Amino acid sequence: MKDTIYQIIMDDYYADLSQTQIDKLVNATSIVIFGLLLIIVGIIGFIFTIVTVIKLGKATNKKQIIVPAIFI
Repeated sequence: MKDTIYQIIMDDYYADLSQTQIDKLVNATSIVIFGLLLIIVGIIGFIFTIVTVIKLGKATNKKQIIVPAIFI
């Protein structure tokens, strides 16, 4: 994957950068992408937790509590 990123950024726009600068750019880009993925996973987990708590609040018997309680 790193080689692919190098090929993408080696066009005319980044041709004047040194190899060290390109390495820093690739590392920073990778960190940003990884951070965005973690944020997306966190949002999905938060939504799942809200839905589970709502289902637990509406539960009227033991069978309706078991599965959401396991996930929470």
